[in-house]
Amino acid sequence: PDSYLRGLEGLSLDPPYVGSCGEALDRGEPVVVPDVRADERFAPAWRGLLTAHGLRAIRSIPVFGSGGAVLASFAVYRREPG
Repeated sequence: PDSYLRGLEGLSLDPPYVGSCGEALDRGEPVVVPDVRADERFAPAWRGLLTAHGLRAIRSIPVFGSGGAVLASFAVYRREPG
């Protein structure tokens, strides 16, 4: 939703991490978060944004370029913890 996308503006993905996407970018490996409410990697603003939109679990996967550099991360969300 537009409200979720607007809420992302200004949130940093740099360490200390505010979520799984920044960590996946930095580590270059998938990051699984079974429950955003119980995960300390999420800053309060980020946690509030996710839960306000009914998102509870995330799997963030790094996307690599042909040279092996991490270019982006791809996130899959679930509405239930797990």
